[in-house]
Amino acid sequence: MEDYRQPKPEWIKVHIKKDQKYRQTASLLKSYSLNTICSSGNCPNIKECWKYGTATFMILGEICTRACKFCNTATGKPMPPDPDEPQRLAKAAVEMGLRYIVVTSVDRDDPVSYTHLRAHETPEHLVCRLLLEKKKTPQTITL
Repeated sequence: MEDYRQPKPEWIKVHIKKDQKYRQTASLLKSYSLNTICSSGNCPNIKECWKYGTATFMILGEICTRACKFCNTATGKPMPPDPDEPQRLAKAAVEMGLRYIVVTSVDRDDPVSYTHLRAHETPEHLVCRLLLEKKKTPQTITL
């Protein structure tokens, strides 16, 4: 089977200028061992988001069981979920000073629905962390 794909012209390629805020965001995400769809999916808009200190967090690892044509996330058999991931995500979100948080996940075809379990754990940790950091009661915090 012949491959008819051609390299993209240079003018269409996005060149990421890694300014200080971009580096800070990348460093913080790396220090907390967090995954983002921005980096794993090779998002062309990563520089726009990261230079403003935002990111779309990706939970349940960096390996997806699907092979979507539009996404560059690695495909294969995922590792077991990291039980500390929700706490690290919450700490990073507070440290980044985010006004809103976007969380997505890889697809997992596990017998146990880790996605279902983690989808409930992560927001709970975020709310608890925000409450501790801002010293507010649940009635006064807005997510």
